[in-house]
Amino acid sequence: MTKSSKNRREFVHGFRPLAGAVIGAGCGLSSISFYTHGAFIPAIAADTGWTRGQLQLGVTIMILMAVVTAPVVGLLVDRFGARRIALTSIPLYGITLAGLSLATDSIWTYYLGWIVMALLSAGTLPIIWTRVVTSWFHDYRGIALGITLAGTGIAATLAPSLVLQLTAEHGWRVAYVLLALIVTVIALPSVFLLFREPVASETNVQSGSSAVDGKSLREA
Repeated sequence: MTKSSKNRREFVHGFRPLAGAVIGAGCGLSSISFYTHGAFIPAIAADTGWTRGQLQLGVTIMILMAVVTAPVVGLLVDRFGARRIALTSIPLYGITLAGLSLATDSIWTYYLGWIVMALLSAGTLPIIWTRVVTSWFHDYRGIALGITLAGTGIAATLAPSLVLQLTAEHGWRVAYVLLALIVTVIALPSVFLLFREPVASETNVQSGSSAVDGKSLREA
């Protein structure tokens, strides 16, 4: 088999998981919440009187929490698999994203919402999607990873405009609920139908070997 033929086979066998990873990455915590936060700020500030600086701390909390949760997610993926973690975290992300609409007059309830969301939705971070893509692709791994993370660019392009429209028509609280519903409806069935790790025989097809090569932890 020529190298070009093998590369084509990588995309033939890995196209569905790659598509699921793109959608998952675009609908995850680090995409939707990060890129839409700025679009929510004017409406929240006008309604609550909280300053832009106070509101910006919410996304800062999310970023700091990701530093803590990402290694934990990696351990959970090693034990339970990326697909199971993703399918658990997507609905939790939808619930906790909608939960931001329940913030009271105390800004600490708003911050608490971000903390809970960052903890329960960590299974939608990029580590989930890239982990599976790297197991499907070998020679075209760089391109496949680039395509996967393009999902965040799609979210950055489309999601803020959607939020501005939702907040203008329904207010920021209902907008959070609708955004959560849209993200869940798009991501959950897509990941369920498309996203999965390869079995051993499929891994061998990608690598072109008769056995899966590995290295010890010390060698790695």
